[in-house]
Amino acid sequence: MASATSIEESTRDVAERWFAALTGGDITAALGCLSDDVEWINYTPVPGYNDVMPWIGTQRGPAAVLSSFKTFIGVCDPQDERLVKVAVDGEEAAGVIAERGVVRATGQPYAIEFVQWLTIHDGKIVRWKSYTDPSSIERAIRGENAAARTATDDRTPITYARISAWLDAMQRGDGAAIMAGLADDVEFITPREQDDLIIPYVGTRIGKAAVSSAFAERAKIVETVRARVADVAAQGDRAWAFIITRERYLPTGHEFTIEAAHRFELAPDGRIRRWRAVFDPNPEVDVLRDALAASNAGGELVARQGA
Repeated sequence: MASATSIEESTRDVAERWFAALTGGDITAALGCLSDDVEWINYTPVPGYNDVMPWIGTQRGPAAVLSSFKTFIGVCDPQDERLVKVAVDGEEAAGVIAERGVVRATGQPYAIEFVQWLTIHDGKIVRWKSYTDPSSIERAIRGENAAARTATDDRTPITYARISAWLDAMQRGDGAAIMAGLADDVEFITPREQDDLIIPYVGTRIGKAAVSSAFAERAKIVETVRARVADVAAQGDRAWAFIITRERYLPTGHEFTIEAAHRFELAPDGRIRRWRAVFDPNPEVDVLRDALAASNAGGELVARQGA
């Protein structure tokens, strides 16, 4: 039986090979990192919203992934792609990619940052999921992009220090300090896809009051057992953090682990004006679904006994 250390070393090796191949443009080497039946989830198509990006959606197997790559390259000319940060935990790895390029049809530039979440087993990527804000590339495809804003390097250490202090407050459970670090009009975004709707507090919240309400709603059914900040990085007024939490579903006592990548943008006064958390919700979804199924089964049993 492989040790936790050896599993993590194998995961890191595959993840590093994958990201090196991807940022180096070596598609053959990248495809070699994928399992034969890899599940490839590249955002969720929403008609009328993001369907201008024909390469998104869920694929299965390297051949389908290659076809998706070819579709993307036919639309976009990625000119600079680099790995900002990578974090590994067990068979899971997450990397932040910064990409700049040009849309071929319009000639307009785009700049996106996205998180790739990898599940690696037996030396191969068996599940790949991407999370991003696609607005820049969508505007470029539609011919609506403005010139990209260039970040000044001297903001980076200030951003890093402020986000690190705020994350310390989060680990301490210091609610007052957490809220003090948010701008009054903060935008807080968590994935809200069809399969995640069983989680009542996902989605987008605007403003401190809405964020506080989401936290309170979550606290009714879930408590954080422990939290660990695995990594923090900053660039200009933006920062990224990988956080691993152990959570407990209060109605049943069942525990689950969430590994999340957080992206922050700071306002000029140093408070967080945009906070996006991306994660694989399946561990939490599974616990909630199991509890719901057990509750429904219990109700059916009571009904039969009373008949």
